[in-house]
Amino acid sequence: MSIVASAAGRGSSTGLWGVRFDDGSYLRVDTGSSDARKVEIDGDSRVAKVADALTMVTLDSLWPSLEHGTHEGRMELGRGAASMAWMERYL
Repeated sequence: MSIVASAAGRGSSTGLWGVRFDDGSYLRVDTGSSDARKVEIDGDSRVAKVADALTMVTLDSLWPSLEHGTHEGRMELGRGAASMAWMERYL
C-alpha cells in the first residue's frame, strides 16, 4: 500500500498529517512546516517521506494489516488531496 499527497498541510491543532483506516489503525507524520509539502508513505517497505526526506511515522501510528475485501482509508488530520494504491496479493 502506498499513500501520496503532493501538497499535504498539517492539522492546525496537532501539527500532523494523517490517514485512518476502517479498522481504526492510522498513519501520521509531522510535516515540519505549516507550508504544504509532499508526503509519501510506503506501507510495504514501511518508509515515510516528507518533502523527499526520510521521516518517521508518529510513535502511536500503527501500520495497517488489511485483510482481503473492501476497506476505507480517509484523511484524518491535515488538508490536501491524497491518493492510495495497493497490490492485491493471493496465496
